[in-house]
Amino acid sequence: MTAFQIIAISFLALLIAFSTWKMIQKKARKRVALTWILLWVIALAAVLVPDKITELAHFLGINRGADLILYCSVLAGLVSFFYLLTKQRATQRQITLLTRQLAIKNADDPTEDVKEEGVDPEGR
Repeated sequence: MTAFQIIAISFLALLIAFSTWKMIQKKARKRVALTWILLWVIALAAVLVPDKITELAHFLGINRGADLILYCSVLAGLVSFFYLLTKQRATQRQITLLTRQLAIKNADDPTEDVKEEGVDPEGR
């Protein structure tokens, strides 16, 4: 076992424990926590048996296991970016609608200011 494997296994074990703890404490939704745990376990398997990743890469028509991991990471990043972008746009839309509702609700009647000054709002 290499020094990198020892460090990576320790780090991934901490991430698995942290994700599990968040799920148990109900500070994270169960589905989200399980997704992260699955991701960390897959990463752990890739660190423990890199030859199997290379075999999987060859099966998929990719020369190296490292390339397979890179391609999967890029795809996951793109999917995450798209998901976050759609969530952000939805949030912006909700803020816009809420701002409009508050502006309408709290709008002042401009004719009231003119009436208080004793001027006819019709300009007569």
